[in-house]
Amino acid sequence: MHLNRLITPDSILLLKEAGKTDTLGQLVSSVPEAASSLSGKEILEKLLAREELMSTGIGLGLGIPHIRAAGINTPVLRIGVQPKGIPDYESIDGLPVKILFMILLKEDQQREHVALLSEIVSLMKMEHLRNQLAAISSAQQGYDLLRDYLNGTTEQKV
Repeated sequence: MHLNRLITPDSILLLKEAGKTDTLGQLVSSVPEAASSLSGKEILEKLLAREELMSTGIGLGLGIPHIRAAGINTPVLRIGVQPKGIPDYESIDGLPVKILFMILLKEDQQREHVALLSEIVSLMKMEHLRNQLAAISSAQQGYDLLRDYLNGTTEQKV
């Protein structure tokens, strides 16, 4: 499973300014009903429980909230952008999180889980891409940007 198979124009969201819980709620509310037998509330509770173990704010303005759970029927990726940042995300570097990659996977998809996390981190190491993504003004712009990087049609600067 690769990012370019999960990213669609609908998977990119421009997030309203909010704290961590409400921001995660915005991402969860965009999950199609068919993707999970869990309610949005249950998904949010699982994400928040994961955050209590350790924040998924990995630094450089990036957060990767993720869960593997029974009740997830199909893999879901949502990419949320909040240009001003989420100040209470508790990122390891103390900086506000501006870009979120939310991953929801089936409970038994451990290998896919690790592969997606690795691919996201590798992609987001590119400062130029992070800056461009944090400044998008539409979901389509974010989709086009990521698609071009993932397909190798944009010069990839580290």
